[in-house]
Amino acid sequence: MLSHKRFIQGTAAAFFSLGLMFFVSGIDAADGESLAEQAEAMNRSVMVLYDDGQYAEAIPLALQALEIRERALGPEHPNVAVSLNNLALLYATLGSYAKAEPLYLRALAILEKSFGPAHPHVAAARRNLDQMYQQMEEGEEDPDSPGGPLTYSV
Repeated sequence: MLSHKRFIQGTAAAFFSLGLMFFVSGIDAADGESLAEQAEAMNRSVMVLYDDGQYAEAIPLALQALEIRERALGPEHPNVAVSLNNLALLYATLGSYAKAEPLYLRALAILEKSFGPAHPHVAAARRNLDQMYQQMEEGEEDPDSPGGPLTYSV
């Protein structure tokens, strides 16, 4: 069985490092820059909380960072994908796969559209989604699912 700790370590390495690779670009308005800076500061706080194992506490900040990035950069910007993936990672770490999956899928679609299917950022996003599916197959329970362990089939 894939341990929760191994899932967390593998996913965190792929995701929070991915988040650091992106930088804000293409914002002309001073307000947009201010919003982007706020989102980046929130994202750094999310990473600190994640590193401290405070996953549930990080979720509200991750949601705010996502909302700000969508507003400042547009819904299809790669930095929005990073926020989506960070939020998905938090939910997956807590076993809330039903919440994590659509976030991972949306992030993957944004990254594929932005960089093409063979880009390393796309591979990292795909790897995170695959790790979550592997954990789901191995019967880790989803507290949001009334039916117990989630299953997944191809």
